[in-house]
Amino acid sequence: MEPLVWQEEWSVGNESLDRDHKRLVEIINSISETSESSEDAIRLLDDLRDYTEMHFGKEERMMEAAQIPGFVEHAKHHRLFIAWLDSMQTVIRSPKTHAIIFDAVNNFLRNWLEAHILTSDMEYKGKL
Repeated sequence: MEPLVWQEEWSVGNESLDRDHKRLVEIINSISETSESSEDAIRLLDDLRDYTEMHFGKEERMMEAAQIPGFVEHAKHHRLFIAWLDSMQTVIRSPKTHAIIFDAVNNFLRNWLEAHILTSDMEYKGKL
């Protein structure tokens, strides 16, 4: 699978958040490069979970402080993603389902990140 490549059009106009988004791209690319049966995949999903939680918290605090319209709905999307990631971590830890679900998780992560940045996050571009 081709790695995700950061594009300037993904910039939300905030250096700190853009740096976080670039790091998320790196983690997702690392997941794509691992073997589907690798313990590294599980570790990287744990890293993604931790980093995403930190990033979402930062982004939500900034949005709330700037009184960005739609903040509550945006935060809800974050919580739904974390819940999805938690459930996928549980499934992937099972040897019986790991290989079956790994590609689906990988594809979802790549698509979700790009769609989230280019839609939801663009709503606050230039306001933070």
